[in-house]
Amino acid sequence: MAGIVINLDTIVSKASEQVSVDAGDDVVVLNAKTGIYFSLDDVSMNIWEMLEKPVGVRAILERLLLDYEVDAARCEKDLLSFLTDLVGQGLITEIQNT
Repeated sequence: MAGIVINLDTIVSKASEQVSVDAGDDVVVLNAKTGIYFSLDDVSMNIWEMLEKPVGVRAILERLLLDYEVDAARCEKDLLSFLTDLVGQGLITEIQNT
């Protein structure tokens, strides 16, 4: 997934090679290709749910700013970092980047 740069204009979605399971207070996501799994906390679960269908990163950010009391610049930085990690792990794909 090298070369993909996530920004506010990127549209992303869950990758087809992943499986996710609700595990009580967490969601566990498995990359079916690599066999590596990840546990998501409350905020990242919220983001994960938004990725069910293709969604713009800007729309995710706006939703997070409505749902949580957080500094906008910090939220944007953390969101872009999280989504970049998910792309790197093969859990989400870039649909469009303008």
